[in-house]
Amino acid sequence: MCSVDSVIYGPSLSSLLYECASSKHDIEGFLIGSTTVELNKQREDFGDITSQDMVTKIGVEGFLPSGRLHSFYGAGDHLDVDRFRKIVKECPEDKRVVGWFRFRRGVSARPSLQEKAIHRRVASELAACYESTNPSPSVAAGVPPVSLFIVLSREIDYNACTHSFDYSVYCLDNMQKLTPLAIRISNLIQSSVTEYEQFEALSA
Repeated sequence: MCSVDSVIYGPSLSSLLYECASSKHDIEGFLIGSTTVELNKQREDFGDITSQDMVTKIGVEGFLPSGRLHSFYGAGDHLDVDRFRKIVKECPEDKRVVGWFRFRRGVSARPSLQEKAIHRRVASELAACYESTNPSPSVAAGVPPVSLFIVLSREIDYNACTHSFDYSVYCLDNMQKLTPLAIRISNLIQSSVTEYEQFEALSA
């Protein structure tokens, strides 16, 4: 059994929301961070039977804007592989691209049919990009690599005083179906007071 535990750090989320709010148009880009895999074993109450739970942990530590919508793909699920790989190479060497995001104003923070198709291509291409140079720890553990997709939207009230952001996070399950995923928001330093209050998404 494999599960996904994802977290985005407070400064990264703040920077991402600021980038979206200050942009003059809808934007998209890549999520930068790290991926680890942990194997949790649980012993049953009776006998020596143990169950194993493989947990893929993804930490979003930054982002890399790629421009307006359709910056690395075209109609349908066509992915501009050369453009895609060029952007991915801009990621710092000690980090990896763990997914992508898309920000669009005034619409629901739910993925469209095209976004679902593009995400499957993005996940596949990321796995291919890192296969030889920086394979995901999940591959060594026999688990398919996981890529995140974050959809963001914004609403502004009538007097432009209140900006409301909504978001939803997704990843592919074992059946290659885009599935909603909960994401934690945490500060960089671990202590009893640095965990942010739960930022509940309207579309969750």
